[in-house]
Amino acid sequence: FCRAVKEATGIDVDVVDGETEARLAYLGAAGSRGRYTVIDAGGASTEITTGADGKVLASVSVKTGAVRLKSLRLSLPETAACIDELLTDIPAVCGTVLAVGGTATALAAADLGLRTYDAQKVHGHTVTLPALERLLDAFGQGDIVGRFPAVTRSRAEILPYGALIYERLMRRTGTDAFTVSETDNCEGYLAYKAQRAGKKPPCL
Repeated sequence: FCRAVKEATGIDVDVVDGETEARLAYLGAAGSRGRYTVIDAGGASTEITTGADGKVLASVSVKTGAVRLKSLRLSLPETAACIDELLTDIPAVCGTVLAVGGTATALAAADLGLRTYDAQKVHGHTVTLPALERLLDAFGQGDIVGRFPAVTRSRAEILPYGALIYERLMRRTGTDAFTVSETDNCEGYLAYKAQRAGKKPPCL
């Protein structure tokens, strides 16, 4: 794939491992000031990174994601037990908890009751544990798109599993809320490349 892209466009593709992905999400969401924990529950893995003032203190990539969990075809209680087994070695939460990625932004849109997706309203929205529990109950009743029009049909198919990852993480770490960030790996990658080149990050 990388060779094909290079031949077609002349652009080199960087392939990053799970730990680097977690660090990029932290750079994109947290920036360079304050203490944060950044969580990205993706399709195949979940990245958890803690840091302070732009410096990453701990980072881990757990092989559990919404698409991966859906493929197991388990009940939600069985899925929750599966997630718990994989969350035994994660860093302690510190500072403000930020969540990035498609699951997090969809949960914020659903919690806000948006009929159409609005990134400005989603960015900075805080989802509490009780609100997440209510969303999980609603997802279990079916017709997610009908109940939450801002959620796309493809996202709705995996959203209960992504939501469950956040719910189990919050319970494991004693977290009562997370704040959703629209800035994530993409902005983090730009900052990472700028740092490596000795330049000022263009967007943070």
